[in-house]
Amino acid sequence: MLKKILLFVLVILIFPICGCDSQQKTDIKTVMRELCALQSETKGVMYCRKTEGEEDFFVLDEDNFGRLYSGKFAPPVCIDRINDYTVRLPVDDSGYEIHIIECLNRSDVGEVADMLRQRTEKIQNSEILEYAPENFEKYFRGATVLTYGRYAVLLATPDNEAAEKLLKKLL
Repeated sequence: MLKKILLFVLVILIFPICGCDSQQKTDIKTVMRELCALQSETKGVMYCRKTEGEEDFFVLDEDNFGRLYSGKFAPPVCIDRINDYTVRLPVDDSGYEIHIIECLNRSDVGEVADMLRQRTEKIQNSEILEYAPENFEKYFRGATVLTYGRYAVLLATPDNEAAEKLLKKLL
């Protein structure tokens, strides 16, 4: 009986240590708010999958979410492997972008990161050059896609370095 009690106590003590990697440190909407607060420009709109109680976010349905990456009004192919997402887009052609996508499993992050890289390449190759060439130099030339556990992040901001430091703390 004493062995069972000791084993139970040991499991309770070790479980939180082992389970840390699979748990989210901070809600991605909070992460988005903090990333935007770091930036010098404020013109932009934050979107997310569901807005329950989130006054500063608008809903970005799966069809429009997919359109960001493929140009087609349809959910991305990997939508069934995405748990949650939030995106910060410019109001006009003078702003920056941040995309944070939480995958259901760590094994899906590579595919989602590739999707974010495709968006960056698409913008670098044509779209932004047509309507805002100054933003290409300002934000998208230095755009970066990062992964943190189950998260894939696209940063095309005025200060990607500061954003990366904050992401390391929060995700």
